[in-house]
Amino acid sequence: MAGTKGTIGILTGGGDVPGLNPAIRAVTIRALREGYRVLGIKRGWAGLVDLIPDKEADNSGSVATLTQEVVNRAGRTGGTFLHTSRTRPTHLPKVLVPGHLADRYSDDINDVTPDVLKNLEFLGIDTLIPIGGDDTLSYAMRMHQEGVKVVAIPKTMDNDVPGTDYCIGDDGGRGRPLLHTGARFRYRAATRAAGRGSQPQPQQVRRSARIRRRDDEAPGRDVVRD
Repeated sequence: MAGTKGTIGILTGGGDVPGLNPAIRAVTIRALREGYRVLGIKRGWAGLVDLIPDKEADNSGSVATLTQEVVNRAGRTGGTFLHTSRTRPTHLPKVLVPGHLADRYSDDINDVTPDVLKNLEFLGIDTLIPIGGDDTLSYAMRMHQEGVKVVAIPKTMDNDVPGTDYCIGDDGGRGRPLLHTGARFRYRAATRAAGRGSQPQPQQVRRSARIRRRDDEAPGRDVVRD
């Protein structure tokens, strides 16, 4: 695009974990400073499947222009404001094929990669930055094999992306259960001591109960796989 070094596309796929919005923010701010235009692809690979390559079409559900204002606001929240999905363009069920592609893909399972590539070209994306686990990044490898410039950011609670020692989602997946377990243990220890006739310190009971309550009310405790 005129006036920029190029266009970068960012998407998030798979399970939702803490750290995705800060990662999107970091990439976007650095890219903007370096003179790039940044697009957010919504709902993972589904955004590139559902997009209609027509300037008159409403593609607001599939793509959005990212600005510093947008990512600064979202960067303070959990999850991913671009939303996510488990869509695999190489294994797209017929029921998920969008209407404008129905005449070209009528099998029970379809590989819609040719149209994903067309949509990347339509958007003018020079470099694609997918954030996800093994499923998301396996299709990123397909994009690389098709000649697309890809910079992958691993994200998985399972920490099972090959060649990665640490990634987004790993610390949250381990830290939350440890905090939860620790709070429960302190609470049980205090109440058991009371049951034996030795009164626990009031501040210990209050602190354990407070940690337990805070942990029970914290969002995002459900574990999901990528």
